[in-house]
Amino acid sequence: MINKIKIISDSACDLPEDYLKEHDITSIPFYIMDNSDSEQYIVSVDKLYEEMLSNPNKMYKTACPSPETYFKTFKESTDKKIPVICVSISKEISGSFNSATLARTMILEENPSAQVAIIDSTLNSASQGLVVSNIQILRDRGLPFDEIVAKIEENKHTGKIAFFVDNLNYLEHGGRIGKMKSLVSKLLNIKPLIIMEKGNIHTGGMAIGIKKSVAKVIETISNSIKQVGDVIANYRFTVGYGANKAMGESLKTVFLEQFALNSAEVAFHQIGCTTAVHTGPHTYGVGMIKKV
Repeated sequence: MINKIKIISDSACDLPEDYLKEHDITSIPFYIMDNSDSEQYIVSVDKLYEEMLSNPNKMYKTACPSPETYFKTFKESTDKKIPVICVSISKEISGSFNSATLARTMILEENPSAQVAIIDSTLNSASQGLVVSNIQILRDRGLPFDEIVAKIEENKHTGKIAFFVDNLNYLEHGGRIGKMKSLVSKLLNIKPLIIMEKGNIHTGGMAIGIKKSVAKVIETISNSIKQVGDVIANYRFTVGYGANKAMGESLKTVFLEQFALNSAEVAFHQIGCTTAVHTGPHTYGVGMIKKV
């Protein structure tokens, strides 16, 4: 029997719909806007990728869920006296955490006995999804609300995502790289490795071509675990892919072979709209977090 704790996350966690439904997890969507229109709307990831591939010069922006949206979603559970644990994308790159925190304040003003915890994942995409699923694992073991929150706050700092992009236009548009660096990278087929951990985004170096980029991602994950004196068996992983599922499957195959893992041990999720807007349709990488 599932412990009566409601798990909520913003949609930057990129967990697939069937997983969310199976485990009673609610995802609150980000809004997507293109640069020619101030109107906010929600779009499916398939539609977004289709638009990106057909019009590669078109750029997009995101807007995080509003406090009102979070409030209404929290209230559905707190009115039934069900505790809520909500996970957000890193507050360093989005206002989602602040929206959720304000909604929590509104809930407590109305219902002081409500239990609502807001967790800044300090991560994004595949690695944020691993934070959410770790909460689900602890909930389904029957751990109490306070213990789950404490364990996740400690555990989340073991999370990391390492990814590369094929098209640098989106990173350039978002100010992550300069125009000259983007031009040189395009001419030389250089692909930057990007790492996100503990709320920080930084470069992990460069690689020439897809094959070496995949090798760089795997090397980064391996070194991260070795540096803390740990072993692969103590971690959970997700391979994330953009518009090209076959490319994602290739990355997963190499990853499984490198670490002698079977397919069931590594999740495989498509990168959602929130991340795709800022990195483009050709983004591939691996998220990791320590098991709970």
